[in-house]
Amino acid sequence: MGYTYHNIIERTARHLLDLLRERDRVPYSLFYDGTDETHDRLEKILEYDCPEVAMDLAVVQLVEQGLIETETLDSMLADENQDYEIRLTAKGTAWLAEPFDLQFHTAE
Repeated sequence: MGYTYHNIIERTARHLLDLLRERDRVPYSLFYDGTDETHDRLEKILEYDCPEVAMDLAVVQLVEQGLIETETLDSMLADENQDYEIRLTAKGTAWLAEPFDLQFHTAE
């Protein structure tokens, strides 16, 4: 497996935060449902050929920074892993109102 560079993860995180600005919460299955249409849509938005990997890493790094939290849902993802809901924390809501520097790091 290769590296996903911090700028890709940051772009992905900002896309997720923009969605959360519009919606209260989103299921991870919005980004990964096993269909080519969903993959291609996300790939085009992120300009990255492994968009599900980038989204996984963005979620982890946003959780680590305290901007979002996740909660397991009853539904399953296409790969038989549990789907989960993503929502802003109070810190994430504050970031939307007045953005501050976020730190993203390259991941393997």
